[in-house]
Amino acid sequence: MSAKEMWRLSMLREALESLLVRYVAERYREGEIVLDRLEQIVDHMKAIDAQAGLSLLLQLGRDFHRELSVLADDPLTARMLEQVMVSFERYRHLVDHKQHRASEIVREHMSLMAAIRSGDGDVAGKEIRTHLQNARSLYGEYFASMNTNLEK
Repeated sequence: MSAKEMWRLSMLREALESLLVRYVAERYREGEIVLDRLEQIVDHMKAIDAQAGLSLLLQLGRDFHRELSVLADDPLTARMLEQVMVSFERYRHLVDHKQHRASEIVREHMSLMAAIRSGDGDVAGKEIRTHLQNARSLYGEYFASMNTNLEK
């Protein structure tokens, strides 16, 4: 595990998911899909008490992002994203203890849902990029603290 690998995987994820969420917003605008499952997941996220643990919230986040892949109806991009996520999974546990991020994660998913409902792929893409950039900075903080701890 390294900060460089995490950063590269996160950047790949951002590129692929921004494509997928664009397709979801456009498909929703055209009336090709419904967002019921995404709405259910976000409602569940909102209902979770931060004390229930970030781990559960991260699992719901994985469910949300998987559903985006299904709704986008782009199997090639979804397969590429799945490969990235398999490699990225080992980094996810590094932030399980960051409880302060829980409310931010919920707000980001709510904003993403609003962007998707707007039917504007550019807006939805911007929202998911912001969400993933925020996550990346949290992982970056972990590696920065590890470097600081190693230097002491």
